[in-house]
Amino acid sequence: MSKPKDDMDLKRLVPILSEETKNPNGRSSQMVVGKIQKWGNSQGLRLSRLLLAQAEIEVGDDVEVVASEQQFVVRKRQRPKYDLAELVARIPKSYKPEEVATGPAVCREAW
Repeated sequence: MSKPKDDMDLKRLVPILSEETKNPNGRSSQMVVGKIQKWGNSQGLRLSRLLLAQAEIEVGDDVEVVASEQQFVVRKRQRPKYDLAELVARIPKSYKPEEVATGPAVCREAW
């Protein structure tokens, strides 16, 4: 089988091993039959690019995996949004920064 060139090729291949269903929110979803495989000392499950796109998950995203009663739920982990001013405002007024000795310089470190 040749490598899919784009999402249209993937859409033609995915129906062979998948089934389209509707979520409770009315959006269509893809159910794909997969296989847990051994990778080194771990086990893994490969997810297609089309399936990831439908879940709005990209390679490199952090995900949460919840296991219960013969199923996994994979969710994109939302990264917290930090505001520097708010973080600085949370520093106690009594906080006094101090120098910390880390030992002598190593290699070309200079202070």
